[in-house]
Amino acid sequence: MFVESVKRCWEISLDSVLMSEVCRSLSVKELPHIRKFLAGAGIKIDSDVNSILGSLRRVGQDLKKTAYGALLNVLFYYVDGSDSHYREAVIELDNYLKATKKTCLIIVDTVEDYQLHSPARRSVVSGLLKCAGEYGDSRRQIRLCLPGENFFEIKKCSKNPLKDFSRNLLLQWTPREIFRIIAWRYKIYCFLYDRHSYAKLEYLDHNSMKGSVEIIDQFMPIKINNRKGIEERTIRYIFRHSQLMPRQIIVMLNSIFGRTAGSAHEWKSVDQTHVVDSISSGERTLVDEIFSAFEFKYPQAKAYCKAAITQLPQVFGFGELHRVYNRHCKAIDLDAGLPLEIQQFRKMLIEIGAVGRVRHSTNDMINAEFEYAQPGRLYVGTDDHLCLHPIFSGIYGRNAELRASTFIVVPQQHWFDEDNARSLKVIPELEDEDGVADGQ
Repeated sequence: MFVESVKRCWEISLDSVLMSEVCRSLSVKELPHIRKFLAGAGIKIDSDVNSILGSLRRVGQDLKKTAYGALLNVLFYYVDGSDSHYREAVIELDNYLKATKKTCLIIVDTVEDYQLHSPARRSVVSGLLKCAGEYGDSRRQIRLCLPGENFFEIKKCSKNPLKDFSRNLLLQWTPREIFRIIAWRYKIYCFLYDRHSYAKLEYLDHNSMKGSVEIIDQFMPIKINNRKGIEERTIRYIFRHSQLMPRQIIVMLNSIFGRTAGSAHEWKSVDQTHVVDSISSGERTLVDEIFSAFEFKYPQAKAYCKAAITQLPQVFGFGELHRVYNRHCKAIDLDAGLPLEIQQFRKMLIEIGAVGRVRHSTNDMINAEFEYAQPGRLYVGTDDHLCLHPIFSGIYGRNAELRASTFIVVPQQHWFDEDNARSLKVIPELEDEDGVADGQ
């Protein structure tokens, strides 16, 4: 199946969605070519995306069968000269957007399982990548969302990565940006349910690092003693038990507050026990989520982590990792996947974020780099020191040497300290029901 053909099929589908959306707010006399095309395809103006794709599929099923399936039948019908309605409709759409100075943006969300083991699915993804790299113009745009866990595997489906990924944008969260989201969410909560507390926070700028930290310190202890009895900043303790994704932090905070909750919208003061117990109980869920995200590529990851991490110290070198692999991983029983050679084993641990590279260390803290926070691969050399991520050592690292260690691993600690030039802001004001900003 030619990737160009699949790309054109994606274009027709996306254009049909845009045309239907544009016509929703216009009179029946406007955009006649678009309306003629939609009517011929059986697409109603108020159709949702699934209905539109279903209509296109039915058109394909009514046509002469080909080896490519219903949607590609639609492609051949609309672009081989049999029908000019589609091309006329696209020209009319572009002219309308230019005349009205409007821009259409389609966001294609990610899916749980791309099933890349299937040649047909790989062809579909290949065509989608090509479409995303070439689709539309300044008025007609697409944003294709790809999961970081499978990004490199999906990229392998591309027939021309230089073109298909020429406009790709990597989205990674920094601690400072997540601080702002946490502070903003807490301000919203207080605005809705605790105006007395909100009065103390109202003029703190949740878009600044200083202001967001001050807000967070209002509802959590500034410092706690972790499970090793070492004192550290509470917010850093929470963050280092994540892979820097907002949903992970929010789930942990909800768990912490859930342990303090009384009646609706009431809670007691958050203390050290609430924080440590919530993080400890949530590690298993987070690690299982990571295994699930990498299941396509590494279905055997859980078995290898269980066998290896229980034997590793907090910090180790290539030699120690190789020794553990030879003694404990070569003969393990796998429920899924094939056995991994040492190079694949090491690569798997780094990719899932179980193992990182030591960037800098002191007597009580290790600043480590992990692949999930890198713009590309994390490459390590034979002389590099490696370390376990806190959530993986928390679940599997129960050996005596690890329990006795007196230092902590802080993923991307330098991100907490370095100035970040990115300007991410969230909603600056909260408004009462009458639309007036509170306090104005």
